Amino acid sequence: MLLHERRGTRDCDQDRQRHRMFIEMSGNVIIGRIQLFGKVVQMTNREKSQKSRLEKEHKNFVLVVTSFALVAGVLSFLIGFAANNHPSFMSMFVNGFLVVLVVCVPQGLPVTLTGQLAIVARRLSKRNIFMKKLDISETIGTTSVLVCDKTGVFTSNNRVVLGLWCGGVHFTTDELLRDEKTNENDFPEYLDILFTAISVCNKAHIEPSARQSFRKLHHSWRKGVNIKTADLPFEKDDASPNPPKKLTQHALKHLDLMEKSVIGRPIDVALLKFASRIVFVDQIRKEYEIAYEIPFSGQNRYHLIIAYDKNESVEEEDEIITFNLFIKGAPEEIITRCSQILKPNGIEEIDDLVMLEFEEAYISYANESNTCIAFAMAEFEAPLCTRFSTANSFPAKNWCFLGMTPMFDPPREDISEVVIKAIRAGIKVFMVTGDHPSSAESLSHQMGTCGESSIDIKMNNSENSERDSGIGETYAGEPNGSCVIVHGNALETMTSDQWDALLQKQHIVFARTKPIHKVMIIEECQARNHVVAATGDGVLDAPALKKADIGLAMEEIGAIFAKEAADIVLLQNDLANIVSAVEEGRLLFENLKKTIAYVLAHIIPELCPVLMTSILGLPLGLNSLQIITIDLLTEIPPSLALIYEKAEEDLMSRPPRKKNCNLVPTGLFIYSYLFAGTFISSGCILAFFSVFWYYGISTSDLLSSSHHQWAIDSQNLTTSRGLVFDATSQLSIHREASAAWHITLVISQVFHLWMCTTRRVSLFRNGFRNVVAVLAVCFEVLMLIFLIYTPGVQTWIGVSQPPAFVWAFPLVVGFTLLVFNEIRKYVIRSNFPSQIVPYIKW
Repeated sequence: MLLHERRGTRDCDQDRQRHRMFIEMSGNVIIGRIQLFGKVVQMTNREKSQKSRLEKEHKNFVLVVTSFALVAGVLSFLIGFAANNHPSFMSMFVNGFLVVLVVCVPQGLPVTLTGQLAIVARRLSKRNIFMKKLDISETIGTTSVLVCDKTGVFTSNNRVVLGLWCGGVHFTTDELLRDEKTNENDFPEYLDILFTAISVCNKAHIEPSARQSFRKLHHSWRKGVNIKTADLPFEKDDASPNPPKKLTQHALKHLDLMEKSVIGRPIDVALLKFASRIVFVDQIRKEYEIAYEIPFSGQNRYHLIIAYDKNESVEEEDEIITFNLFIKGAPEEIITRCSQILKPNGIEEIDDLVMLEFEEAYISYANESNTCIAFAMAEFEAPLCTRFSTANSFPAKNWCFLGMTPMFDPPREDISEVVIKAIRAGIKVFMVTGDHPSSAESLSHQMGTCGESSIDIKMNNSENSERDSGIGETYAGEPNGSCVIVHGNALETMTSDQWDALLQKQHIVFARTKPIHKVMIIEECQARNHVVAATGDGVLDAPALKKADIGLAMEEIGAIFAKEAADIVLLQNDLANIVSAVEEGRLLFENLKKTIAYVLAHIIPELCPVLMTSILGLPLGLNSLQIITIDLLTEIPPSLALIYEKAEEDLMSRPPRKKNCNLVPTGLFIYSYLFAGTFISSGCILAFFSVFWYYGISTSDLLSSSHHQWAIDSQNLTTSRGLVFDATSQLSIHREASAAWHITLVISQVFHLWMCTTRRVSLFRNGFRNVVAVLAVCFEVLMLIFLIYTPGVQTWIGVSQPPAFVWAFPLVVGFTLLVFNEIRKYVIRSNFPSQIVPYIKW
């Protein structure tokens, strides 16, 4: 925004110096750095400096796998070079080092992990949850604290005005509606001024079809009501040749947009719908020209309009006219700035008795979970060309209190079950609202999340009544109730010990909060190693969304800056959606572990034939094409299928994982490399040797034979039994043995896939619920048969049809894996105080 300088004033140079701004371009918007708007845009344009947890986990995983590959490659090269009597350096470097490096890196894992993240993102998008980065879907699963706005998340965001309170009298909506037969209503005329304030101090727009049947408002209050005015001094420069021009800043032009529905912020929409059923709102708005406006925000908690009557005749721009100040906002803040109150008999001074009536009505509304909006006004005279910019240019107090309207926003039907589900999952649920503490507490009782007892933590500040609500607020000491209601002002003076005690609660309601308080809550939670997910829907929520570990922007009017600062955009502002996203994040983490455990298990079976050849000189069990077909063809579909695995029954009964809980812990490496990898490798080696044994070739005959045998131009092989095999026979037997290794590895992984579908629960209890995994297994087996038994393809990958008995080896391996995993999971579930559990648990 660009601040214009007022010309023709006596202190022109000083005024320019005071209002001079540094301008920068951000997209197509010109932003002033010293303005709040500019600061928010600058902040939202900066990316979060810290990496996501999944990025850190991926970096650590790559480091471990790379280190393992380098160590294995170096050892293979050195041992092979020494064991084979110093063969060709280049040949040993390629076969003993480079090939080992390639084999130790799971080639298909990056594709698998990226595909799984994309699948989860697509799944969340169907629930109207959109992520800016794929890895955020895993981060949200670690959430331990949810900081959510009340409106739209805990409630249905469908406010209804229940009536109004004016001059000590409560009017219901039915009492104010006009009679359907006479098309008239006979509410007291002194309420006209209140309906004028409701109509003018409102940014919502009405649909045209609703405008034709309402009566025109009679402004009788302007004749019979005397409201204090404030004559403001303005400096005039008679010598200036150019008189000041008429300026209208931040003006809200209430134009007829011919909209098909009421559009605006929920509070404005509810108030406008209420007023439109009683008075002719459109006609009232046409009679006023708005000269200045301060929009409603969580920081200000009020909406101020300065307007003048269009019908007032004005000849010159510097002529003194009467301006009307209309304001709405939090009742306890509005009434502290008022010195008069509108009564049925006219205007009266506010005394202790009036304040007592106001407090009783206000608390009564709040105890029924109602949000109250108060209205006030003042008249003052000023030149028509007045440039309103600060509180010094219009009355900041001595207003006339017109009344207040209670409105009810019903809680969502399933909110109680959702909050209980989150708490059972170890997630603390904090509700943040600008409502009165009594209203917030009453709503919590209605939702069933506050139990029968609660305790208020508020601040008593008698020296500054404007900062404090001033309505029976006292500091209640340490929180020990089943539900804690905290006043926003109390957060500013709480000690670290009080924060420690407060944040131990599972459900806290923060009332009368400002955007800065939300940032404070997030910082205190993060200081105690909590992972915080926070919601927001406005410009002032951007700092909190940026500060939170996971920022959730809600779909509301004016939420563009919230979306820029957030990590996730919610099109449906429902707590159930947020908890579902947390569950999806947890499930993603579980399934990523299962995928990694499954993929890493075939590293050792692929590494063994390379080591056996480079060190012992045995025939190569798997060639490079076989490894590629396994890693990038047959293994990828089952790996992707694991992302469709449903959650285990205790997924949302466990607390969130700690920050030091790694995606690939030591136990997972031990399981995949030492246990599963060893079992599968043993089966592959036995199947490989069994083919040679089948043809009468002993193991000793195979030692150091890879350099001169098993090729097209190799010499004849004479075994210890006197059997002679020419080059063609050697090549055929070698290809059959390679096929046996290939079959045993792939089919063993088929069985291992089902072992990896659960981490704690027994496979027999979990069952075979993953249809995608069944289809992936079918594809894997069919592809294996195609590669092993299809003529032409056999020659291409270097295999031949093996003896039928080799299919028995993967069955034995699968049974061994089943028994081992069932015992392992039973030990984990039983929580045995054993030192071996960390090494078998992943």
